[in-house]
Amino acid sequence: MGRLGLPGPRSGNDCGHHNSCPSARRRLRRSGCHEGALAGVGRADAERFGFSHTIYRGIGLLEILGGAGLLIGATLTAFWWIGVAAAVGLIALTVGALATHLRVGDPLAKAAGAPLFGIVAAITASLIYLNSS
Repeated sequence: MGRLGLPGPRSGNDCGHHNSCPSARRRLRRSGCHEGALAGVGRADAERFGFSHTIYRGIGLLEILGGAGLLIGATLTAFWWIGVAAAVGLIALTVGALATHLRVGDPLAKAAGAPLFGIVAAITASLIYLNSS
C-alpha cells in the first residue's frame, strides 16, 4: 500500500494505470490516441477545411487569446481598449469561420454559430466601450 491507503505502482515497467509508464505509452501509440482523445477531431476538421493542423491550432489559440482580451477589457476599465481590440479580432475570426464553413458546403445550421458568436463579441465590445466612458 502507498500513501493514503491507495495501492502503489506495480513492480517492473508497467504500473497499470499511469500514462507515464512505457507500456501505457505503447498502448496509446498503437491505438492512435497518443496525443489525446480529441487529437483526431482537430486533424479531421483541419483537413476538411483545407488548413494544416498547425494553422488550425493557431486559430484556436487566437480564439482563446480573444476571450482573455474580452475578459481583461470587461474587468479592468483602464484597459478597455484591449477588450475592444479583442472583440474586433474575434469578429474577424468569425467572418473567416463563416466563409470557411460555407466554402466546404456545411449546412447553414452548422455555420450559424460563427455569426452568432460575432454578434456576441460586437455587443461585448460595445458594452466595454460604453462602460469606459
